[in-house]
Amino acid sequence: AHRPLSPLEPIHWRIGGSHGTRIENMDINRFLRDGLEGTCDLSVFGLEHYNEDDPLPAGVRVPAFWGPPPSSSSSSSSSSSTPSDVWRFRDLTDHLRRCYADTLSLEYQHLEGEHERMWLEERFEGRFQAMSSMVTPEMRSAALLHLLRADQLEIFFGQKFPSAKRFGVRGLEALLPCLWALTERGSQLGVEQMQLGMAHRGRLNVLVNFLGKRLSEVCNEFSEQLDFLGDMKYHLGTRGSVSIDGREVCLTLAPNPSHLEAVNPVVLGMTRAKQDYDGDTEKLRTMALLIHGDAAFSGQGIVAECLQLADLPEYSTGGTIHIVLNNNIGFTTDPRAARSSYHCTNVAKVNDAPIIHVNADDVDAVLFAAVLAAEYRQALRKDIVIDLVGYRRLG
Repeated sequence: AHRPLSPLEPIHWRIGGSHGTRIENMDINRFLRDGLEGTCDLSVFGLEHYNEDDPLPAGVRVPAFWGPPPSSSSSSSSSSSTPSDVWRFRDLTDHLRRCYADTLSLEYQHLEGEHERMWLEERFEGRFQAMSSMVTPEMRSAALLHLLRADQLEIFFGQKFPSAKRFGVRGLEALLPCLWALTERGSQLGVEQMQLGMAHRGRLNVLVNFLGKRLSEVCNEFSEQLDFLGDMKYHLGTRGSVSIDGREVCLTLAPNPSHLEAVNPVVLGMTRAKQDYDGDTEKLRTMALLIHGDAAFSGQGIVAECLQLADLPEYSTGGTIHIVLNNNIGFTTDPRAARSSYHCTNVAKVNDAPIIHVNADDVDAVLFAAVLAAEYRQALRKDIVIDLVGYRRLG
């Protein structure tokens, strides 16, 4: 039977770590019964004599970074005799459901390093306490502006060039706020240059609304008859720069052929060359960012080859941030006919890269994923993947 498809692909996970509690070894897939219904089946752990509203047994603790239980805000108006700071079974499942089964989720239990797992776990499960500092009102206002610009540009191209190939970003407009948030957080952590590579989807929007290419140039290139153009408009690269709080970040988008993912090793080579030339031995000042399509990420062997080179001393760039524009279709191919793995990002597990799955319709979640990816790359110098799950609109 065909497995169901959904913009919110459910994530399979298992809580682990060394917090010294029984909770950490529970199989949460079994704990959240019937595909995330409002009740949980405690019998699978031999806890059927407890009710969902009972407090956790003595000796079972939750990590401090979780903060207060979700029910604490409403406990004052409740008739329950349970103190507001005591975790109940229902609080446990509600918190884990919010963390891992909402519009944002994380695959990280395949990582071999315990330190990396705990680093991600603390930030991911404690994000509701830190969200106000990680996703500020200023970031939300800027994200709205980037969304509007991205959408209006696609509308303009559709009206001005209705019959031309555009490979629009509609359905995944959150890519633009994601790129800006990632660049802003990266600059705060020492990034001075970003080397980008991407295929056709969304490229024109990124060129104009992120790298600052003049719209008049892009419009002229739509004729595709100019002798000096030399290539298709959505193959061309450019250079630009952005200033964030007085810090300048230089951006370079490499030219890209029609062969999907062929630009990946080129971008990684450019990044490593700049790091060596600038004496960036810690690989903190120059960062590689690769933007993929979902079908190409799972289907092109060059992706796995680049992932395997990621941690080799003579090839490493100190970690690459991968953004997968997952519109659930590969040109005309349904995901069920395109790959054997459940997620298109499973190939990234080959080199212990954590994978953040985020619904592109939840911009706050996208901003958090971008900030977390930048922090992970700068702190641990390893690859990380953002699976931006959306849809394709208007071809």
